[in-house]
Amino acid sequence: MSVSRAAQTRKPVDSTPRHFLDLCDFDSGTLKSLISAARQRKKARNGYSRGAEDKDAPLTGKVLALVFERPSTRTRISFDVGMQELGGRCIMLTGHEMQLGRGETIADTARVLSRYVDAIMIRTLAHDMLMELAGAASVPVINGLTKLSHPCQVMADVLTFEEKKGPIRGRTIAWVGDGRCSSSRRRMRASVRSPGRASGSSMTSTGGSRRSSTEPSRWRQRPLVASKR
Repeated sequence: MSVSRAAQTRKPVDSTPRHFLDLCDFDSGTLKSLISAARQRKKARNGYSRGAEDKDAPLTGKVLALVFERPSTRTRISFDVGMQELGGRCIMLTGHEMQLGRGETIADTARVLSRYVDAIMIRTLAHDMLMELAGAASVPVINGLTKLSHPCQVMADVLTFEEKKGPIRGRTIAWVGDGRCSSSRRRMRASVRSPGRASGSSMTSTGGSRRSSTEPSRWRQRPLVASKR
């Protein structure tokens, strides 16, 4: 049996799932396109009731597993309602309902979930657990919060800022909160990768908006006040 020249030169299909684990995994152009798509889809929903499916319902027939090792309100509701609006549905799972890292390994859990759902969102304090899950899953994994990173929150923050205040580029943003929290620090650094490309004295910057941080002196570990260039 002869093989066509096209078949001989065809590149193998990359079956590796595309995860959303950290903003630093993506270039600013990709992140900007995600913000733009979210803005357009939100605008198209004007006049829709909450929970009503989008006209195109791109995730019809898809199932998202929501795995919460830690309690959640906003993340849980937003993912569930968002999935319904896109035409899909969710399965809610908690650490108490699963053998997450106890009766079986994280990798085993990832392989089992991959057989039944189309994507996995997980909220866990241990970033290593997220990485192990993503490494063994054959479906996309979304970071719903770890101690190290909260990429979905950063993207939502940028979208909301630009809706209320206009383009984030060139703006000065103050972070007021517990600076000991690695997630908040990571959020500031990750903003360098966001469409606004925020910068501060503790970050390497190529321009864009400036960020400063204010926290009680008893919490302060090192300066985070943005300096002018």
